[in-house]
Amino acid sequence: MVDTRTFSLTTSASVKDLGKANILCLGMGWFPSQPGGLDRYVYELVKQLANRHQVTLCGFNLPAESGLEALHMVNL
Repeated sequence: MVDTRTFSLTTSASVKDLGKANILCLGMGWFPSQPGGLDRYVYELVKQLANRHQVTLCGFNLPAESGLEALHMVNL
């Protein structure tokens, strides 16, 4: 027998319950200053997260300004 029930993770109650997330992403540089597939992936991920949430990004040799109000960059 196959269970055909579906569950939605996009309801406002379930999203509120998730709380703060800490994500570790490793790259070689910061796109577009340094081209590369992984760097671009991390750059686009951070931009999309910052469109919906406050994001603090810690790293080395990050630009002084991100251009996004919700993105705070910290050089280590």
